[in-house]
Amino acid sequence: MSMIKDTFRAQIPAWIRHSPEVERDWSAHVQTLEGHRGDVTSITFSLDGMQLVSASDDGNLRRWDASSGRLLQTCEGVRGSWFTSVMFSPNGNQLASGSASNLPASASPHNAVQLWDATTTTLQSYQTLVHLNEHVFSISYSPNGKQLAATLRNSIEIWDVVTGKLLQTLPGKGSWGDSTLFSPDGKNLVATSVGTTLLLWDIVKGEAFQKFEGSQLTFSPSGKQLGSGMVNGIVQMWDVTTGQPMEKFESYHEDMRLEAEFTPDGHVLQYDHCWQDVTDAAFSPNGRQLASSYRGSRASTLG
Repeated sequence: MSMIKDTFRAQIPAWIRHSPEVERDWSAHVQTLEGHRGDVTSITFSLDGMQLVSASDDGNLRRWDASSGRLLQTCEGVRGSWFTSVMFSPNGNQLASGSASNLPASASPHNAVQLWDATTTTLQSYQTLVHLNEHVFSISYSPNGKQLAATLRNSIEIWDVVTGKLLQTLPGKGSWGDSTLFSPDGKNLVATSVGTTLLLWDIVKGEAFQKFEGSQLTFSPSGKQLGSGMVNGIVQMWDVTTGQPMEKFESYHEDMRLEAEFTPDGHVLQYDHCWQDVTDAAFSPNGRQLASSYRGSRASTLG
């Protein structure tokens, strides 16, 4: 029973014999954002938590007011492509998006990472990091915001977002649903290698020094633990230093994909869902809201 209903229950007048039918408990669901014409592939909060940006395979980014759900802006990507991922930079001044396309490599640039200026009232694309032959499956900013990692079909590329120069190429095998993530200190990068094998890389040396299993990734705020999602209804937590498995979380259904997100204060939130439904999830900076994107042209927020 909700707190408000329980508090004022004794003040209901005696002459009211039949109360209206209402839910016993209030849902945590805050709102649903609709408007995309295709699957929503990724979602991210702005640094102040006031805005959300969603990416879709309809070829558009949409910027929303996180409080009211009002659509603020629609941004078109590279013609002939669709968006696979989107992420705000750590300082909130920049937005990066990844895209993919089935157009031939001889066509205009379409498999790209675009950088958007987020300091104005409207997002403006000002730089494109292009890789003509491979889809961009996922992207990740380094904690200082100076580098951006992009997972491609056969490699992981690390770019300097200031100069637009390619800094490093690591071997890897990207696919739909994979993620790449910098450690909180920015010294390491974890990414998919082959199948469900995850490698932890020393960025300076360009060497892999730890191996894990899973797909969807999340670092603890301290960087000492790593969570990886499995398709068999399990999230496995790992000790980053030793590479040894720690506790694991299991779903009631083995055909669910169980994932986890660390809240900003270090708690673990686990959630399970059908493989075909949820495509991404993101916490607001204060940890009080969780936004999720779905196949079927919608996104929603929980509070």
